[in-house]
Amino acid sequence: MPTNIEKIQAQRHYLDMLQARYNKTPVLIKIREGGNPDPENIEMELYKWLPYRDVWTHVKEPIYTRGIMPNEVFIDPDTPEWWTMQASITRLLEYCKANNIPFNECAFSGGKGIHVSFLIAPFSLPEDLESRIRSLNVDYMRTIRQAIVIQLLQDTQINPDVIGLDWGKINFSKDGKGSQVRCYGTTRKNGNFKTQIKPDKIPVKPPEPGSLNLKVPGRVQEWDIKGTHYHTGVMEALKAECDRVANAKNHPPKNVQIHGDIQNFPCMRYIIANIPGMEHGRYEAAKSVILLCERLGKSKEEAHSITHEILKDCKHFTPAELELYTNNATTAYGSGYGFSCNKVRAVVGSGGCDKDNCPISQAYREAKKLTKADMSPEPVPVEKWPGCVHNILKAKDPTEDMLILLSAFMGQMGTPKGSAQAIYKQVSDNMQPFDRGYQRLKTSSCDKVREMGICERGPSCINVPSPRYAADRKANAERLKRKLLSL
Repeated sequence: MPTNIEKIQAQRHYLDMLQARYNKTPVLIKIREGGNPDPENIEMELYKWLPYRDVWTHVKEPIYTRGIMPNEVFIDPDTPEWWTMQASITRLLEYCKANNIPFNECAFSGGKGIHVSFLIAPFSLPEDLESRIRSLNVDYMRTIRQAIVIQLLQDTQINPDVIGLDWGKINFSKDGKGSQVRCYGTTRKNGNFKTQIKPDKIPVKPPEPGSLNLKVPGRVQEWDIKGTHYHTGVMEALKAECDRVANAKNHPPKNVQIHGDIQNFPCMRYIIANIPGMEHGRYEAAKSVILLCERLGKSKEEAHSITHEILKDCKHFTPAELELYTNNATTAYGSGYGFSCNKVRAVVGSGGCDKDNCPISQAYREAKKLTKADMSPEPVPVEKWPGCVHNILKAKDPTEDMLILLSAFMGQMGTPKGSAQAIYKQVSDNMQPFDRGYQRLKTSSCDKVREMGICERGPSCINVPSPRYAADRKANAERLKRKLLSL
């Protein structure tokens, strides 16, 4: 069993290797687990994420975690079923060996799993793509990590939900502090510690304390993805992310107000119902509760109390772990991160996310409704409607998208609701699409119309922006109305 001094020396050696290779990115560490238990303790450096060189004089025992590098794809399974984890990680490592993919870490975490990480070697981007990434401030490293891990999982037929993949180790933002992971030598309460192991000798059961020696990689190994389908996938993902960010900048979401109790939210009800047996994603679930409480205007103390009340039902927590998880999650309050539907959806899955009954989705839908003031005061007569809309009226079995488009168009063109309903009933008795569409701020893009197979080019084509946002929706509706009335 290595001594604490030997563990600290091994940790420093590994951190020095990482820092030497990536000298422009400070390697952050957290010396001790949890938050500062004593507000009077002046050694706050022990509990913060700080560059390791700045705080190493404070290290008296093996450190808790180190920061994941921006170019590091870190696979951290979180399932209590060792056999399930072992089979999937073995398959991943065999795939890497067969395809000459070098990994940097293959390590027993000291707890429930095996850590595998890949450091992606630098590669150049086409000049136009690089320029677009910079101008749009795209989080390109996160996009690269996501694209690579998704492709790896697909190629190895590993289900991330089955192994409890910690997506937080992949999806962290460039604008935050990053994500932390246990460092080599980090020691658990039972004496087990993180150590490098051979990829062809993954233990068939959790190692007993003291059964493994402390080992760290002898050098930093990078994976050069150039010339592989991973590189192709990354390029496609970066272009798609640029398009997404550009669209988001052009159409910023409304800052809607939401109210109510957390039990009104389907994702929170799912967490409350499933927390007793939840085996992975518990920290992200707790953090989501904290951030939603903050969004709802609750105080930090209220958020802590609510989260503690929910987490105490988790049968996998000891009393100490309950306090630790609650306190760690509470640090997200006031951090500026904000509640994220995407992040909580990664925890609860599609079964726990019900947009139709979600107060947030409902608030956004309400904000997107076309108000009476934004509807054309002079209705556009049917004979001047564009060909695509007429094709919906003639369709024998119009799709839901067609019916929503018809309803939204009539609302924007000032057709009174009663008259619009009468026209709508000529093609469908199902009024749900009408109710969803009549007050919409947008219809459909021309690309979408072409996909529906109803496009008909002509003078009345809708070739002006669809009325959507408060600053321009009325002007666009009037431009379209004037065009159609002038025909």
